[in-house]
Amino acid sequence: MSLRAMAMALVMLPPHVRGTVGRLLQESAASSEGSLQSASDEAERRFRYASALRDLQSPELDGSPSRPIVGLNIEVPKQAVLDAVEQILTEWRTRENVQERRRRPEMYDDYLRVWDLREGWFGDGYDVDREQTFQAIANRLSCPLATVANHYRSAFKMISGHEHSFENWWLLFAHLKLTGDLANKALRRRKPLSRSGKRQPSVRQVPESFMHAASPERAGPVQQQVTGATFAPEVFDFMTDVRTLLKKNWDDDAIVEEMKPADADALKAYLKHLRGHLSDAAD
Repeated sequence: MSLRAMAMALVMLPPHVRGTVGRLLQESAASSEGSLQSASDEAERRFRYASALRDLQSPELDGSPSRPIVGLNIEVPKQAVLDAVEQILTEWRTRENVQERRRRPEMYDDYLRVWDLREGWFGDGYDVDREQTFQAIANRLSCPLATVANHYRSAFKMISGHEHSFENWWLLFAHLKLTGDLANKALRRRKPLSRSGKRQPSVRQVPESFMHAASPERAGPVQQQVTGATFAPEVFDFMTDVRTLLKKNWDDDAIVEEMKPADADALKAYLKHLRGHLSDAAD
């Protein structure tokens, strides 16, 4: 564990204990400011304040952190270290009721095949028009619908590092889909909602520069799409408005009426795309 992680762990202490520890740390730093100190003086000062921290009367400081902090003695045999770490891991998994998950690298290709079909990955980017539903993928691969859904969620976790949910998909991948002809038409002109939920009087144009991918010379295929998803405040507001209305269970006609797009059909197609991913998270 790094010193940064150890410092961050201090925030788990109750406020009154955190304040006492913080004051001691601050005093230990302030006592050496403005004067030249020898290495021995610095070592003595650190020992003095470390002793003060050790002698603090606080049961919270004697408790265990919510996650294990492990120190290693590099002079003992390697197998003894491995055995000790295995024992600690077993105890903490039992304590936290964490089940061991077996990695299945032989399944990665199956996970990614489902991912590519569901998300419309083609060539070096995502194509909304190539997206397939779970049911269509199940028919194509001749496997159960539940298997397709589980493979997709495993791929989502493998790619993003997060459990699958519509919120996580929205935050991590919806921006990538805000490129290309469909989004260009849907976002060309709109009636934005103010943050108070009321309509704003003006209609703003989405800048052309925010609707195209980055230069191939400056990024790889996936990075191009991530960079291309950089968006102006207008685009962010659009996405936020759409998500708000979807969560309110507005139908497509009501959303089109509220957003006032130049191309209603394009917005409806985009909403269909979003509703499909909303449905994935509910399955």
